[in-house]
Amino acid sequence: MKKIGGDIVRSIPFPTGLSPVQQEATATRVRSALTVTLRGSSTAMRQLDTIKALPGALLREVFGNFTLLRS
Repeated sequence: MKKIGGDIVRSIPFPTGLSPVQQEATATRVRSALTVTLRGSSTAMRQLDTIKALPGALLREVFGNFTLLRS
């Protein structure tokens, strides 16, 4: 990214001096949070698909048995 320089990257807080056990515990927490986030995102996408399909489903329900009179 053009506007992110080394100074900005160096200013990001990052834990140092963690033991391997602490590193593994941190990685486990991050993986767990990512799993929950992805699961929530997947659920939200399915709900959005359902919401987008609703107008068409309603129209089919209301007008599905409607036949036009032809002259």
